[in-house]
Parts: sequence; structure tokens; C-alpha cells
Amino acid sequence: SGSKFIRGLLDSGLSEASDGSVTLDEMPAAAVEAVVTFLYEGTITLEDHSSVPPLLEAAAFLQAPTLQRCLVGVLIAHLVPPSCVAAWQIGTLHSETTLLAAVASVAERD
Repeated sequence: SGSKFIRGLLDSGLSEASDGSVTLDEMPAAAVEAVVTFLYEGTITLEDHSSVPPLLEAAAFLQAPTLQRCLVGVLIAHLVPPSCVAAWQIGTLHSETTLLAAVASVAERD
């Protein structure tokens, strides 16, 4: 599994492992669905880069580092001065040093 969280559930012996379902009330269903699709198919469809923050939140919660790196790459590719504060907050929340360095670079440039 590309998700340490899901692998842990499956290996835990908890009821989720035997009944095949997990309830994640704290996350938007669309974000969880996109992450699970990525884990199974290796692709993700983004409506636009504004959909990245909830997907990154879900990927971080589900411990899917490959998807996290992809999503951070999308944020960096679309980084402009007006988006730096939001990107800085996301980078800080998820300890994404690559994103934080990119924000600093954009901020220094402008």
C-alpha cells in the first residue's frame, strides 16, 4: 500500500481490517476518494490548483508520501506572490520544507 495509515489498519486486526471499511469523518469524501484512487491507479485529476490543499491534507493524514510530493510540486509550479502566504501556511502545517524554500525564493524575488 502507498499509505502507511491504510497498511497499519489492514495489519492491525481491528474491525476495519476485517469488515473492509473505514470512517473518516474529519475529511471531505472527495479528497479521500481522490487519494484512494491515486493509491490504486497512480493518477489524480485536479480540477485546478485550488483543490490541492484539501488533497494534501488527506494525503498527509493517510500517510501517502508519494502523493504529498506530487501535490507539493503542483503548489510550487503555481506559486506566485499573492499565493505565498497560503502556501507558507500549508508548508508549515505539513512540514514541507521544499514548499517553504520555494515560498522564500518567490518572496525574495519580488
